[in-house]
Amino acid sequence: MTLFRNSAFQSALEILLIFAIFFVEGAWPVPDTNEAHYVLKTIHFWNKEVVPNDPFLQSADAHWTFYYTIGWLSLWLEPEVFVWVGRLFTWLLLAWGWQQLGRATVARWGAAALAAAIFACVQERFHMAGEWVIGGLEAKGLAFAFLWFALASMIRGHWGRALLLLGAATAFHVLVGGWAVIAAACYWVSLGSERPLLAKLRFPLVGMIVLALPGLIPALTLDWGADAETIRWARTIYLFRLGHHLSLIRIPPDYFYRFVLLVICWALVEQLAPERQRRQALRRFTIASCGFACVGAMLSLLEWINMPVAASVLRYYWFRLADVMVPVAFAVGGTMLAVGSPVKENWRLKVPVFLAIFLTSFHLAGCIWQRFSPGIPRGDQDRVADYEAWRDVCRWIETSPAIPRDSRFLTPRMAQTFKWYAKRPEVVNWKDIPQDARAIVQWWQALCEVHAYRDLTGELRWYTSLAQSGTEHVREVALRYGAHFAVTVSWPPLELPVLYRNKVYVVYRIQRESEASGNPPASNSQMGTQADSQTLTRADHAP
Repeated sequence: MTLFRNSAFQSALEILLIFAIFFVEGAWPVPDTNEAHYVLKTIHFWNKEVVPNDPFLQSADAHWTFYYTIGWLSLWLEPEVFVWVGRLFTWLLLAWGWQQLGRATVARWGAAALAAAIFACVQERFHMAGEWVIGGLEAKGLAFAFLWFALASMIRGHWGRALLLLGAATAFHVLVGGWAVIAAACYWVSLGSERPLLAKLRFPLVGMIVLALPGLIPALTLDWGADAETIRWARTIYLFRLGHHLSLIRIPPDYFYRFVLLVICWALVEQLAPERQRRQALRRFTIASCGFACVGAMLSLLEWINMPVAASVLRYYWFRLADVMVPVAFAVGGTMLAVGSPVKENWRLKVPVFLAIFLTSFHLAGCIWQRFSPGIPRGDQDRVADYEAWRDVCRWIETSPAIPRDSRFLTPRMAQTFKWYAKRPEVVNWKDIPQDARAIVQWWQALCEVHAYRDLTGELRWYTSLAQSGTEHVREVALRYGAHFAVTVSWPPLELPVLYRNKVYVVYRIQRESEASGNPPASNSQMGTQADSQTLTRADHAP
């Protein structure tokens, strides 16, 4: 019994409970939605021999801190093992940060675990702009962990420590940390005469800036050397590709409505839950994040007025922080409403909270069921015609001595795990959009030239498959982009030598190594001209 009363043991046990919740929530089969994209970039940063000659992997690197703190493990670990080690470390740090946030607000043992369960459920099911915290291995998971620590420090009034932690969050992910810094500044201003003097915070402020530099420098230098027209065009492409994260016009309406419902529920919880003073920092920080989202919503209207200006301002993910902080504030407030006062005094008020806890339990039970019956990795769901056939053809390519390791492939547009499974470079796919302006324009040009055509009205249309595009088209783009092979669905057949075939996919040899130029065109072709900006302004023109 003495052991269970030990505060250090209680803290460790609470962290493990939260970690278990995060594990159940995020332990999807590898690769998860973004892992084939981000993790391979991290691995390639340390070992250029991993999938050489791939245009995306050779593009500019944006997450230096993540690469240097986590990526080096990939030199000794297989990719899947590296992912699991990185996931477990991220979830453990998130759990520790969440426990500190829970202790700073609810201050009752076990309450932080309950809040974590509510947060995991609500954040997955009520986000508006596709933001997530608990999931695959990515830099922003660690950035959010430092944000939890920073919030706990702000709630306790430890501003110096909070600033340093915000600097660490920015180092890992400049947008997560950057928006958090602005929200913290809004909270600081709202304190009025109670706020700490900047003079007393000058050294922590300098420390925050220094810590943030590894995140700021790559972000600020991504577009160096690119002309203004290339930058303008790249930002327009970026908005089109990631509009469901960036613009209210492109966010599905039901996502918007459910998020508004969550905001209303949070506002009610804030009024009903006890100890409102203890949640002051969290509440005002969350209100600031909602303010950013409102500004983003208004800026979205620029799409109808001036597309280039809209693309320039919307690329900062105005909805990101609110997508996370509203679920955080709701989870903390709901937990305090559930455990903060005797049931007999406020049982009518607690019924909705207990209902939310009941539904959260169903959510976690569903996650547990999925963990014991793993299916198709989310990186492949709805992106390949047949998962087993896709794994089979990638396995054959990986092990085939007839295919050199640096031979480029033309691959299905929506498939995003070819490099992960086949360990071979590819010309282009829909997921692998680079971060620097020149590479973004080249990516869009390649995507259009390989996978698109113009109909009789001049509209850009996607081929359903490379096979549909025809033999001559495949030969032409392969020569232009240095591709030696193609993998596509087997029907309709192409007039090219077949190296391998299964029930769905076929591998074609297009040309010998000496025949491929490997040099993309220096200027925009007819398919990738600026006339496409009219297409990109259309919110309904989705792939």
